[in-house]
Amino acid sequence: MTTSKTLENLRFEIKPVPRERIEDAVNIWVLSFGDLRRSFWRDYAENELDSLLGAFVGDELGAVVGVHDFETRFFGKWVPCVGIAAVASSPTRRRQGLVKALLTECLKSAHRRKIPLSMLGASEPAIYEQMGWAVSDWHYSLELDLDHLSRLSGLGIAEHYAIVANNRHEKAAALRERWLAGGNLGIRRSEKRWQRLTSVLGPDFVWQLLVHQDGYIILDLSKSKQREKLVIAEWVYLTDDAFKDGLAFFANMQNQYERVEWVDSTPERLLQLGLVNDWNVVRLRTGHLSRIVHLEAFEKAIGTSLSAVSMRDPIAVTCQNNNDGLTPGQIIQLATDFWTEPPKDWPTLNVRRVPRAFTTERF
Repeated sequence: MTTSKTLENLRFEIKPVPRERIEDAVNIWVLSFGDLRRSFWRDYAENELDSLLGAFVGDELGAVVGVHDFETRFFGKWVPCVGIAAVASSPTRRRQGLVKALLTECLKSAHRRKIPLSMLGASEPAIYEQMGWAVSDWHYSLELDLDHLSRLSGLGIAEHYAIVANNRHEKAAALRERWLAGGNLGIRRSEKRWQRLTSVLGPDFVWQLLVHQDGYIILDLSKSKQREKLVIAEWVYLTDDAFKDGLAFFANMQNQYERVEWVDSTPERLLQLGLVNDWNVVRLRTGHLSRIVHLEAFEKAIGTSLSAVSMRDPIAVTCQNNNDGLTPGQIIQLATDFWTEPPKDWPTLNVRRVPRAFTTERF
């Protein structure tokens, strides 16, 4: 696929980045993200991405976008989703419209394949909201004081979590599938990604897996050492017992660490236990951004027509860019009850109630 474009007299081509030009993409990522581990970026391009698209100005690679194809849990079923990642432009080619053109072409390609959804992670959501994405889940960063935690009674039984070899993740994988089935917009983790978990979470990631009958914990030992607190890379729990048993395990780590930190979809269980107080901290931050790609495929996924809902798309992929209406990302917010109280001028949508959206997978 090669597409020629012209923006303000700048002529460029959008096409896949060939293997022999991956070093050029690595240069852009190193300069853009400040991560100097070139071997990591090279491995990411060659083994993690499903495709890598570039904007070429003549022979110069001006910008790149990585694409992942995966399935996400949506309205009780697994549906295709295109994940956008590693979005960056050369410092010499910024503010020339190359990234917007690349993202538009990625979505047009997904639209031709009738993919219902697209998802991405971003530290600056406003940039992507201008192109029709919207935040689709909240992440709560929870940090507890272990000395305070250890003095509480009735937390749970720490030994219900068992340390297992990291490559024996079969039970954790099955538990994760059950957990995703009870939520919305969770990303299915393939066996390949389980096997490559270290590279997914970073080349310096040293981890340990603990498994419970109804959950599992992945400890990030690298960040724990760096930050001098116990950092949890991932915690999946299906029951209150699995949650309380996990807290008991954390409390047992007070000799090594002063605090524990993890990301969760809600602080409600901590509130119920009275653990949100002067010792403990809850921080709210945005999770992933999502948007509709192919409207008919999306309507099929949610089981209802959106013909009565006014919609606009700033990059005119899902629909025309009308003067008013909701963006493709805001439609997902509307369908998934993202807002406890949506804006007053938003329409109501006749869809069944769905579980809260929460996405942890990195891509």
